Amino acid sequence: MAVNWTGLLRALIVLEYLRENTDYSNVFLAPMGTVTLSCLGGSIRVFIRVHRLCATLDEHAADMIVELEKQRALPDDKWVEQRFVVEKAWNTLRRTLVNKIDTALSVSGIFVLPGATINELHHQVYRVVRTSGEDDRARREVITRLRMLRIACVSRTDTLV
Repeated sequence: MAVNWTGLLRALIVLEYLRENTDYSNVFLAPMGTVTLSCLGGSIRVFIRVHRLCATLDEHAADMIVELEKQRALPDDKWVEQRFVVEKAWNTLRRTLVNKIDTALSVSGIFVLPGATINELHHQVYRVVRTSGEDDRARREVITRLRMLRIACVSRTDTLV
């Protein structure tokens, strides 16, 4: 968003310079207004995207925590069925984590989490899935990281968007 406003400021300075050094100064008011309103619209769009993304992340992380807790409480014969549910919950959360915060473009923007962090969380989740409940420490680590993600999103979560 800072790039938008920096570009806006530069464009307004150039337009103001042109406006002062020409006989047709009123002509430049419309482009100045257009540039300002488009930057404001872009900023609002990013703001809404961040709120939607945080709400979705919070929802998917909560679902993942619930499925991990269900898996822990199940007897061994039900473990395989729940394993697929946990994997599905993780795939949904992972798809949300690889989004970009400020744009939906693939060439620019900031990811929700760095790729290395997502890969690390991915390996932790699959360690929990593969160990059949034997590695309670790994499950607690994953749940702790998911709770940290939810805490980071709490101030920007808007469930009504």
